[in-house]
Amino acid sequence: IPESRLVFQGDPFKAEVIVAALDDNSQPEVDYVIGVDKWDDNLINSAITVQGDTGMVVLDIGTKGKQPREYKFAGRIGIKKPNSTEMDYHYFSSSFYVAEPSANVAATKMNVFYRGVDNPIKISAAGVPQSELKYSIVGDGKISKTKDGLVVQGLTKKTVQEVSVKVFSGEGADRVNLGDQMFRVKDLPDPSVYIRGMTGTDRVAKQSFLVNPYLLCALPEYVNFEFK
Repeated sequence: IPESRLVFQGDPFKAEVIVAALDDNSQPEVDYVIGVDKWDDNLINSAITVQGDTGMVVLDIGTKGKQPREYKFAGRIGIKKPNSTEMDYHYFSSSFYVAEPSANVAATKMNVFYRGVDNPIKISAAGVPQSELKYSIVGDGKISKTKDGLVVQGLTKKTVQEVSVKVFSGEGADRVNLGDQMFRVKDLPDPSVYIRGMTGTDRVAKQSFLVNPYLLCALPEYVNFEFK
């Protein structure tokens, strides 16, 4: 029973090996070998042995130095036969994937952050639940949760031209840096002024304007950002 079949380089793969209906007072042991998909008793000399207690064995397989790919392993769990010193063996096999730490930070409306407004973003990382992701912004501003999702807000420093969004998981010694991404910071451009219903020229006949005397403001079309 693995905690997760996907682990990041440097993090351990952890799993429990148990025999159903086993007495919790028993002390089973596991022999396993990485790189095979089926146990063979001839593998015992190259196997790793792990002692267990309370009816189960906890595997803790390090991934430091392992390349990103799938790793298969197979083994056996042994328990003592009732009223005997002989072992009764049950066989198992499984696999896990090692992945490079990675994160994706995407602006949902544009490729820059604008000062003075809420900038929607999405943050994700392969294999990491949203609830376990941590993030911060360096340079200016802050990342806040809203009912519509995450936003970058509070960008006020005129001298800051770029900010970095950093993503990680875990806390303290277990903290894993998943990546970061740079964003340019700009002021929103001045809006364009339109006469409602009029297009194509900056000159409008007085009579036409009096018939439809309404002005509206909108950001230029090259700004892919909604702001009233």
